[in-house]
Amino acid sequence: MRKLDYANTYYHTEPRLDVLAPPAHGRERFHFIISSDVLEHVAPPVEAAFANLRAMLLPGGTLVLTGTTLELRLFSGAALRRHLLDAAFSSVHVHREPVFERGIYWKHPWSVPITAIA
Repeated sequence: MRKLDYANTYYHTEPRLDVLAPPAHGRERFHFIISSDVLEHVAPPVEAAFANLRAMLLPGGTLVLTGTTLELRLFSGAALRRHLLDAAFSSVHVHREPVFERGIYWKHPWSVPITAIA
């Protein structure tokens, strides 16, 4: 079995990560990034945050977006998909239905998980 390591980062305390100014050593470094309750707080223009998240992923890496206000309050589903595609993500998928074998489940009909491949 292969073990994974992860780092839980924050904007306001160590270890810090600002998606508008990620460290140079973070480029093409990660197999996956989980961004939970982040993008709805990024100052406009948000396109830089999407591009930086894409740059941090290894080719074929996965971005998982979640957040209580992510899709409905700030981004429409179409706008979110456009931002991801414009940042060179592919295979953008809004998980309105559970994918139990991959651990994707959200019991509420709002702010469902979204995945995109780098």
